[in-house]
Amino acid sequence: MGCKDSEIVNYLLTWPAIPHQESTLSDTRIIGTFISDKDATMEYLRSSGKFTEEKLNILSGLLGKLIMECDMVNCVSTMDAYISVEPLRILERTDEYIIVASQMLGEMVTSKLVFTEDGYWHLGNEAPGCHFREKFVRIGHPAEQSAQKQPTE
Repeated sequence: MGCKDSEIVNYLLTWPAIPHQESTLSDTRIIGTFISDKDATMEYLRSSGKFTEEKLNILSGLLGKLIMECDMVNCVSTMDAYISVEPLRILERTDEYIIVASQMLGEMVTSKLVFTEDGYWHLGNEAPGCHFREKFVRIGHPAEQSAQKQPTE
């Protein structure tokens, strides 16, 4: 049993709709602005052999649009005209990854963000048969963003 098309589309449109609960964990690696890397994600999806050409064509039209901007408290996700601001909830943290809690289709799910040199891989639904993952690359860091907001004299 694999991911349904509707699950993949809903993942792309709703992640990370994170429930309003306190988290005592934090991680500075997630702070900044990241964008979906369509090319790297499509390369992975094709090489996995788990997606039909039809599904790959649908995904190709959706990937590369989602922008995630996170600070220590919230994540703002933007895709086309859709914008969501949700609290950041980290459940687990290691040297390689973090686990975040999110809401999908009214149910609590967890996702793993595996960090890379230039961003992270978002491993969505880890259910058996679901092999979807999406690459995000950093396009902005908080220090750079703060410097851009400083008034010039």
